[in-house]
Amino acid sequence: MALPHDRQPPLERWLPRLLKVWRGPLRELPEGSLTTSEADRVAAGVRELSKGLTGQRELAGAGYLTNDDLLGAYLLYYWPVSFAQTLSALRKGDLRRGTKALDLGCGPAPGALALLEAGWTKVTAADRSQSALEKAQQLAQLGGFPLTTVRWSAEEDDLPPGGPWELVLLGHFLNELAPGKPDRIERRAALLEKIRAQLAPGGVILLIEPASHGPNAEVLALRDLMVVQNWGVLGPCFYQKSCPALAAGAACHDLLPWKVPHIVAQTARRAAIDKRELPFTWMAFRPSGAPAGDSAHYRVLSEPMLNKAGRKRVLVCGEAGRFSLSAPGAFRSPLWLNLRRGDAVKIENPEIRESGWGIGDETRLSTVNGAPSGQTRELRSSATPKGPAEPAPFAKPK
Repeated sequence: MALPHDRQPPLERWLPRLLKVWRGPLRELPEGSLTTSEADRVAAGVRELSKGLTGQRELAGAGYLTNDDLLGAYLLYYWPVSFAQTLSALRKGDLRRGTKALDLGCGPAPGALALLEAGWTKVTAADRSQSALEKAQQLAQLGGFPLTTVRWSAEEDDLPPGGPWELVLLGHFLNELAPGKPDRIERRAALLEKIRAQLAPGGVILLIEPASHGPNAEVLALRDLMVVQNWGVLGPCFYQKSCPALAAGAACHDLLPWKVPHIVAQTARRAAIDKRELPFTWMAFRPSGAPAGDSAHYRVLSEPMLNKAGRKRVLVCGEAGRFSLSAPGAFRSPLWLNLRRGDAVKIENPEIRESGWGIGDETRLSTVNGAPSGQTRELRSSATPKGPAEPAPFAKPK
């Protein structure tokens, strides 16, 4: 039985609106799904977008949202994904409520509308595509949200009017700025510096980007450049020095499990894309330097793994760097068993092992909220396991 409208998950409320905007006012078709011909058309657009935004990335920065078929594919496939990713990043970055926010390069505004759903009250969405802005305004009206839209492109000298901003969102936008150019990281850093002048005191820039290797590595490189320029990383990092994942040539991205909406599933099957989980990269910056945080806070960077000795381990990153946190296979703490990529944990009194930290007799784990800003809170804690410690040389916590 369907939930009442006011109790539905946010994305479920938006799917009929997306369909209505795409179909237009004269189409009388089922609200909950695509017809076969519609699904085929959307899947063809998704395949074209997917091909053009990966590999050689011919469509990156090419204004593809001015094409009606590609815009439709975006609305019914990529829009729900971006909306869900934005809500997740706002939650993990402890950015769920505020007043004035700007969504730059918004497209049909999945990010701006996620901000409004999350509790932001005055949101401006800016993009160079008038067609995308019109779709954003139609969606906002159907949802009953006040949304300001404005034409803007990254080539302009100034940001859209309305600042200073408490939050500026760049969702799947920055990777399309100067793609393939040798100075693309510096150009993106220059845009963040331009935004700095329009931030309110304590204001934050939130980036959401693909998890694929190229865009992910570019976000990590941008992160390191901003740290050198004395910007603070609010999330997902608790580590405020050069990124150890980037130095190792490894990826560092989040993974959002979700219940795939029916419309997305229809398209994914035809486009042969698996959307049961949403990998994505997010990063939150504040220009006032490194935030005050707890040196015991660490971000989980991987799904659980088993080593040859039967120990379960996850990769974590924080003040002591990037390394494995492991526990004996018999350790059955509910918190430990349910740790997933992207979770934030507080690790106290770890057992020092050869390749990282272990959970020993004196170890205490607790989950915390996502932001290393001093506003963390303990949600639950684990019991500690019993058994002999196996000390070995590794960096002790500071």
